[in-house]
Amino acid sequence: MAGCRSNIIDLPCILRKYYKNNTEIIEENIKQLYKPSSFELTATIKIEHSPGIRKVIYYMKIREHHTNVNIRSMARFKNEVEIYGSVIPAITDFQISKRISPTRLYCNIFPSCIGARISIISYRTAPDDTGVLLLENLKGKGYINPGAKEGLDLASCELVLLRMAHMHVAPLVMRHIRPRDFEEKVVPTLMTTQLEKNTYCYKYVNKLLSMTLKSKKIAKYSPSIIMSIDNSVCNHCAGNPYENSAWMTLCHSKLYNTNLMLAYHNSMPIGCKILNLKNFQYSHCCNDLLFFLFTSVDNEVLQEKFDYLTDYYFTCFEDMLKEYKVRTTGYTKDEFHKEMAKQCPLTFIKILEALAETTCKKYDAKGNPIIGSRFQKKLEFVLDFMISRGWFGFVIDKS
Repeated sequence: MAGCRSNIIDLPCILRKYYKNNTEIIEENIKQLYKPSSFELTATIKIEHSPGIRKVIYYMKIREHHTNVNIRSMARFKNEVEIYGSVIPAITDFQISKRISPTRLYCNIFPSCIGARISIISYRTAPDDTGVLLLENLKGKGYINPGAKEGLDLASCELVLLRMAHMHVAPLVMRHIRPRDFEEKVVPTLMTTQLEKNTYCYKYVNKLLSMTLKSKKIAKYSPSIIMSIDNSVCNHCAGNPYENSAWMTLCHSKLYNTNLMLAYHNSMPIGCKILNLKNFQYSHCCNDLLFFLFTSVDNEVLQEKFDYLTDYYFTCFEDMLKEYKVRTTGYTKDEFHKEMAKQCPLTFIKILEALAETTCKKYDAKGNPIIGSRFQKKLEFVLDFMISRGWFGFVIDKS
C-alpha cells in the first residue's frame, strides 16, 4: 500500500540506467509527503568507477492506492510515466536534431527524470504497485513552490510565460516538420489521455457562481454569462473540437502555482520548472495561458499588465518558431488575440474550479472546496475583467 513503502523494487537497475554505471544501494529511506502517492527517497549509493559514496535525494511518485480499482488515477499515473519516459525524450531529440539551444530544450522545462515505469513486469499495460516515477529533488537545488494562494509578481510571470511558450512550441513544430515521428512517438501517449468528464458539472458550477452572479456589480450581466458558461460546461465535460488546429499543441491543462517551482537569486526569479504532468493533453495553447493568468497572477499585476503579459507570451512563442525556421505567416498577433478571446469563455470552467481550490481553507466530506469571501472576491474580479474585455459578448460601460 502507498503508506507502507519500505523500498523500491530493483532500484539499482533504475539508477544504473540513469548514471550509466552499476550502482550499489548502501542505505535507502523513504518518507511519505503531503499525498499518499508522494514520497521523498533518500539513498546512500556507490557508483562504479566514481570515487567515494554519495547521498542522493529524489522525489518519488507511485500510483494512487484505492480499495477499489480507480481507472482515472491509474490512467493519470500511466500518462505521466509515459510523458517522462517517451514523449519528453522524443521531443528533446527532435530539438537536438534542429540544433536548438540547450537552454530551450524540452527536457529542461520539467524536473529531470531519474526513472519511470508503470510496472517491473515489462509486458504489463496497467500500473501496479511496482510502478514508480523518480524525479530530481528540486528543493535541494533551491527551488520553492510559490504557494497556491499567492499571486505571482511581474518578473516571475515573465519567466513562467517564457517556459510555457517553450513547452507549447516544441511539440507544435515537431508535428509540422516531423509528422511521422510525432505520430509514432508522441500521439500514442496522448490517445490514453481522457478529458475530465464530471457528472456533477452543472450543479457544482451553479453552486460556485450563485453568490457572485447576484452581486450588484455582476448581476445585470448574469444571463449572458450563464449562456457562455453553458457552452464552457459542454466544452469541459464533453470536449468540443477546435476550429483552428494551428494553435493545438501539448498543454499542461492545470498550469497554476501549485504545479510550478521557481528559483530566486536576490529576489529575482532565475529558474522555473513545471510539475505534475499527469493531465497533459493535446489542446489549444491559449487554454494554458488563460488558466495561468487568471489563477496565479497577482490581481494588480493582471489588471495593469494583462496586455503586456499576453504579448510577452506571444513574442516568446514567435521567437521560438523563428528559431526552428518555421514560417510564421499564420501566427500573427491579431490572430492570437482572436483565438484568446474565443478560448476564454470555453476554458472558464477550469479556471472557476481552480479558483475554488486556490482560495479555500478546507474541503467538505466529498472533497469539494468550501468556498468563502476570498473566493467570491477573486471570482468577481475575474468576471469583471473578462466582461470588460468583451469575452462574454458585451463590454461593461465604465462611464
